[in-house]
Amino acid sequence: MALLPQPSTFPVPDISVATAPVAAPSPTFCGVVLPKRPVITSFTALAPDKYIVPIEDISTASHVCIFLTGTPPLQSSLGCAIYLATTPFTQWSYLGSVHNQKPSTILRFRWPKDDIDRGVTAQLGINIVPIATVEELDAKKDAEKREVLSSSGDAALNAVGQKVVSNLYNFVTSMARTISFADGTEPVEVVPTAAITKWLETFNDRCRKNPNFWKDLL
Repeated sequence: MALLPQPSTFPVPDISVATAPVAAPSPTFCGVVLPKRPVITSFTALAPDKYIVPIEDISTASHVCIFLTGTPPLQSSLGCAIYLATTPFTQWSYLGSVHNQKPSTILRFRWPKDDIDRGVTAQLGINIVPIATVEELDAKKDAEKREVLSSSGDAALNAVGQKVVSNLYNFVTSMARTISFADGTEPVEVVPTAAITKWLETFNDRCRKNPNFWKDLL
């Protein structure tokens, strides 16, 4: 298998050019899960180390789960670099990776959803590369993320704070109840304190499981 590690873009051939699929042992080595959609396990092989799969109406999805199916098993010396692009499929973004030490992952589509037209089809690209290349790609992505966080400073903290408060507001107001008064006093909405307690428990549990989860809010 010819392995062509590329650190920043999805490797050639350019999938925007019609390419006849080549014979592959199994295009089902990876699975893709999007919320409220059927599991995808069938990829199109562009080469023995390059696979793509379309994702319809990308505007309705914010995250994707990628996992190894084990059919066939991935060699321990290899990993899957995951890329994503929208029309015209010339600009590919590196999302993350899966390999035997990390057989599944949940990745976020990092662009403003308002900038993506409804109905647009994206393509997910998988490049099979040496595990060392995957580690380099992941390290580079983490470094870029840390740089963005450090350079954004107060703006990043404000963005996280707004999203946390918005999440709390939406959670507790979903449990609000209207109380009417027999004396004609204007009805009021009340929120049970148990709702705030429940939200706080969920938030604290998430912090314990992943202390850096707040970075995904950016």
